[in-house]
Amino acid sequence: MQDYPYFGRDLFEQPESYEYAQCQEPNFFVAWTRSRSRSVAALEQRAEMTDTPLADVVGNCNAPFVPLATILRRLIHAANGEGIVSVQVKSEIDALVMKFEIFRRLFADYGPGLNRASGSKQASFADYILFAEALASFAERLDSTKYLSTLLKVMDCICSLDPSRLRPETAREAARLLHRERTLVARWQAVAP
Repeated sequence: MQDYPYFGRDLFEQPESYEYAQCQEPNFFVAWTRSRSRSVAALEQRAEMTDTPLADVVGNCNAPFVPLATILRRLIHAANGEGIVSVQVKSEIDALVMKFEIFRRLFADYGPGLNRASGSKQASFADYILFAEALASFAERLDSTKYLSTLLKVMDCICSLDPSRLRPETAREAARLLHRERTLVARWQAVAP
């Protein structure tokens, strides 16, 4: 049985290109499931601990720029709200998806047009948790594989980190998102031809 190819190294430090991903291989899904199960177990174990490392502390804030966390919370609220998702909201989540898909990273602060703030640090782990939450919400709300595809890649990055680097509450959120990801994948498997 092959191992899941995107597990076992820090994908924030060594971004994966995902070119020609071997997801059609017969054992790919089984390896993915095992990898995610190991990650959930490690994150849930970390969530039970009480010490607080600083690895997932949110980055700097350079006014007049807006912290990524603020943008993501607003997008999550919009995706989970009632009514139609506005064109502006959709364009903002799509811009963040494109930034992640191209560069495999986000930054802590953005200005008008979602341009990176000068001198902004890379997004924190907590920001990536919020990004994954937003992607899951949009994948559910808009029934879109585009957001699910990016969610899978973000969760690969999240799973690539040693859980001991995370705050327990962040590890708990990551484990919850892995369960949510699995539910979304199962939903798409049910409708796949």
